[in-house]
Amino acid sequence: MGNLTVFINNHPQTFDDPPASLSDLLTRLHLQEKKGIAVAINNSIILKPKWPEKFLSEGDRITIIQATQGG
Repeated sequence: MGNLTVFINNHPQTFDDPPASLSDLLTRLHLQEKKGIAVAINNSIILKPKWPEKFLSEGDRITIIQATQGG
């Protein structure tokens, strides 16, 4: 398998051993088990139950948002 470059929050990231799914990517980023995470790929929100079956493609633009408390 070759390299894969995606943009995570507008920052390019290249993987020599690409993650197969969104779930795999979030595991590598240590975000899989965190609560309050929202993810969109190419401006489309991906619901958490769909993360394992959402495959990544070259050039995907991935937005990861983590909810925070504040007042």
